[in-house]
Amino acid sequence: MKKSPLFYIICALLMAACSNDDNSATTPFTSSLQGAWTLNNVICFCFFEDDFEFNAHQLTFDTSNNTVTVANGANGNFIISPGVYDFTEDQGVLTIDNNEDLMYSYQIEGDELTLVFVDEINIADDEVTLIYDRN
Repeated sequence: MKKSPLFYIICALLMAACSNDDNSATTPFTSSLQGAWTLNNVICFCFFEDDFEFNAHQLTFDTSNNTVTVANGANGNFIISPGVYDFTEDQGVLTIDNNEDLMYSYQIEGDELTLVFVDEINIADDEVTLIYDRN
């Protein structure tokens, strides 16, 4: 049985469409995290004084080294104590210092980074959303 050239063209197109060139699934870190971010607001079941200085808290991501530098102000820690920590990213979830208690889903819209604590569903008072602005 003789096959037409169209058959071979269709097969070639199908094989090319199924190639493993999709880098988005294998890229370990989102380059848009790169750089310094300053805390702008916190949404939680907690209370902050009107003059609370959120902007004293910063995260600086270095996606080439998979590290995040955490800087906190004198009025407390957000996320973790100041220092440099490894982080991983998997399908929109950041894990800091390989600690399951430091897991945050994240979303970047323009120059705003939103981190939402991945919490225990059955506990109502642990929902924390941190909103950062790019420096």
